[in-house]
Amino acid sequence: MTYTLHLNGRALSRWLVAAGTFFRPPVTVRSNLVTIPGRHGVMPVGPVVFDEPQLSIVLVPNTITGGENLDLLVADLSALLASPSLTVRRTAEGRVEEAPARLVSIAYDEVFREGVFAGVTVVLALPGVFWRDQSTSDVAVAAGSSNVTALAGSGPITDAVLRWGPGSSGATLKSLTDTITGTGVSINYAPPSGEYVFLRLPDLRAWSTTTSTAWTPTGTNRTALVDHPGPGPLQLWPILPSAGARHLPVTASHAVTVRARRAWL
Repeated sequence: MTYTLHLNGRALSRWLVAAGTFFRPPVTVRSNLVTIPGRHGVMPVGPVVFDEPQLSIVLVPNTITGGENLDLLVADLSALLASPSLTVRRTAEGRVEEAPARLVSIAYDEVFREGVFAGVTVVLALPGVFWRDQSTSDVAVAAGSSNVTALAGSGPITDAVLRWGPGSSGATLKSLTDTITGTGVSINYAPPSGEYVFLRLPDLRAWSTTTSTAWTPTGTNRTALVDHPGPGPLQLWPILPSAGARHLPVTASHAVTVRARRAWL
């Protein structure tokens, strides 16, 4: 298996990723549980919530030509890791994923001895939890129940942007619901002919415009017309059925285009 790491787009070409590096960070979750007097066990309420994971990376210099060279090598690595805006990118078996990161610690495996250096152990936290595809995909979802495979990773998508239109054939309420969790979103607006309406998660911002590519807020603000069901705003959760491919099961009131990046644990 091939496995490479980049920090802020910079290849770690002067370092080797060594044994002890996490292939993927450990996954831990929190659950909302309710106990009912007289009933056995507990009742989970809503989907699980993922904790911020930590990724441990062990690096060994691939060339050392003296103490000064080592010191400069470590200084460059430290400056990169201490960046106020850090992104870590992993490539495994041809798939590229990235995530915002923050530095937790840098530890040196040995006291320096001339000509000998064991390596550096770096711990990074991923505050956004999930690895993401580098670029978004626009996926058309038909009205009714669908199994969306193109956006199915291994973690939930919580930041999709939705687009309805142009026009709405007189229909007013538009909605998209995750079939498994019951989370969803709706907007009570009927765009006229030639107009599109967009809705962004998770902040539930909505806007309408005659431009089909206005994936960021512009035009007329329609946020006041947005709502969501009791289980909460839309989260697109992947499932792996007993047969067939991993997918996102959804129900759409009308045809909608979903722009998102797959999420990976």
